[in-house]
Amino acid sequence: MAPKFSSTKVSYSEKLFVKSFRNALQNNSRYQVLHQWFLDGLECDVVIMDSSTGAIVANIEIDGIHHSEPRKQHMMKLRDEYFIEHHGIRVERVDVMGMKNGEWVDKEVYRVLKKLGIDV
Repeated sequence: MAPKFSSTKVSYSEKLFVKSFRNALQNNSRYQVLHQWFLDGLECDVVIMDSSTGAIVANIEIDGIHHSEPRKQHMMKLRDEYFIEHHGIRVERVDVMGMKNGEWVDKEVYRVLKKLGIDV
């Protein structure tokens, strides 16, 4: 059940967040930041993995405009519940709809890491 890389197109917002998560955790060797991994056929945008155990600590989903559709929101809820119930993986969502030019990416990354209890 090893995660696999995705071949989907990466959004500009995702690239910014991956870079910021990696920068924030560069001095914390316990955690590794993975990008676009699949788990049980479901894609994860940004995964935080505990390097000492190989366990996935959290999946951070970068949500853009297409996530505002009711059907998509329902599917996201089911997907998040699946990760929590079947794998014990926390899911954090970051809404990037109001973000312009990455102006608040680092602040949001530190907020998410703090909420997850991950030291930076």
